[in-house]
Amino acid sequence: KNKDMEIVQQIAFKEGWRRCYRCHTMVEHRVACRHMTCVCGAEFCYVCGQV
Repeated sequence: KNKDMEIVQQIAFKEGWRRCYRCHTMVEHRVACRHMTCVCGAEFCYVCGQV
């Protein structure tokens, strides 16, 4: 299981994905807006990570 997570993390790093500061879910940027809302409800800037 750790090997699978390692592979996902490598892909995420390569693709520039971010992790939610609250629940650590991977978040992919798909639209021009940099304001992100995670599935857990946390809001943050995709570029700088500020809340």
